[in-house]
Amino acid sequence: MTTPPLYTTNDPIVQGYAFGGLWATSYTYADANHDGIIEPNEVQLGAIGYLGPPLPTFESALAMEVRLPGHMTVSGTLDFRAGNRVWNYTEALRCLSRICRASQDPTAPLDVQAAAVAGRLTAGATLAAYAQDARFTRLNEIAVRWSIPTSITDAVGTRAELTIAGRNLVTWTNYRGLDPEISYQDPGILPRQELADLPLPRELVVRLAVRRN
Repeated sequence: MTTPPLYTTNDPIVQGYAFGGLWATSYTYADANHDGIIEPNEVQLGAIGYLGPPLPTFESALAMEVRLPGHMTVSGTLDFRAGNRVWNYTEALRCLSRICRASQDPTAPLDVQAAAVAGRLTAGATLAAYAQDARFTRLNEIAVRWSIPTSITDAVGTRAELTIAGRNLVTWTNYRGLDPEISYQDPGILPRQELADLPLPRELVVRLAVRRN
């Protein structure tokens, strides 16, 4: 039998499990009358259980750089992180308030209907379905860097380099929230919790670096 977690000011602690891990009451469901709608009497609550670690257990990055004619360099970075979960409280609170698809649309998948029903049965104490897999691959940056020819810059006694970069360009993930990296609390508080936050923005950065000879 798993012992329920103890809590510091913010973080759950259980011996043998990741610090700040995600815990919640489990549940099962079955569409007993086969009408495609999960009713409260078709959801059974279980015991509290461990859902996963709050930080990635695997991280990798790929960086590339290609030098082209004409003093031009193209570079890019790709990040991959996996193994952790994030509380999707934005969706959880919408479903508890009956304003999400699972609470309004009878054609919604049974698992998302059951998650909403379980949450309402326990007034938000059962949010296991909203501790979602935060695995993602992100195209972090593509940059073009041009070293301005000395035939142009020597006239003013400088060296110059122009960089144009796009950041946070594409994210591939099965996470159902807005962004698997965001949290409405400080970075040092675990587990991470998405709650009415904006996803990481796409950015276009233009930089001109100038130095004297």
